[in-house]
Amino acid sequence: MKLIIFLLFITFNLYSQDIDYLKSQDTIYIVLKKINTPLGITTMTKFQKFELNTFKDKAFNNYYFTSTDKQHQTIIITTDINENGLKIKRKNFLRKKIDNIVTADFIDSIGIKYFFVDLLDVRLKGKVVFIIDEKSLSKRNLILKKAFITDIGFAEM
Repeated sequence: MKLIIFLLFITFNLYSQDIDYLKSQDTIYIVLKKINTPLGITTMTKFQKFELNTFKDKAFNNYYFTSTDKQHQTIIITTDINENGLKIKRKNFLRKKIDNIVTADFIDSIGIKYFFVDLLDVRLKGKVVFIIDEKSLSKRNLILKKAFITDIGFAEM
């Protein structure tokens, strides 16, 4: 129950926050579901404006954000599954960084192109992105996975 209330708080806070604030930040945290998939298995989560496919190979977790419009833009984010790529933060970290945390629903509301290309400005590569497993929000410690945007592609149809 606390998890649901917390997620609702995050969602309402994100819709009311200023997009310019996120643009000015150097670190953004993305909360995702189903980020720990079995090796070689792809999981898919559908949203209104995009699909999120998660695939794990021997070294990386790959997150494919694919828009459902006619452009079929795909943005691939990769995290290293080795221990060196993980940072552990305490739960009070969420209270301090609440304005820097976005959910997949927030990304869906503004679109993946606007979020990754315009808001994060991935071409400059000045932003640091961390992935947070939604399941860890109910635990005492959080595991943050540093993410790298590895590819942006368009397939106009």
